[in-house]
Amino acid sequence: MKPESAKRWVEALRSGKYKQGKRALATECDGSVRHCCLGVLCELAVADGVIAPPTLNSGRRVYDTEEAYLPPAVRVWCGVQSRTAIIYGKSLAELNDSGITFGEISDAIEQNMEAL
Repeated sequence: MKPESAKRWVEALRSGKYKQGKRALATECDGSVRHCCLGVLCELAVADGVIAPPTLNSGRRVYDTEEAYLPPAVRVWCGVQSRTAIIYGKSLAELNDSGITFGEISDAIEQNMEAL
């Protein structure tokens, strides 16, 4: 993963701006949005104009046709090798959905950005 992208992602995850969600890049319900850690990375890509803002499909945000995986354009932009960002033999999406906090995921990204 590109170091600058990793730094921005970690900052965003630790910012408190994003509520953590599961099983989708991001979901919307009753005016509240919850993001998977990968969805936060997608939001950064939207902010940089890499992909268009997400659309909504049954409460799930869709980023460049993807609801659960990193879109190819996002992967190229940030340098992530896989569509689920693998660390420790598990995807960050799996870690996120298992209850690992954004803070813990941020630590893992910092310690393993070359492997992503």
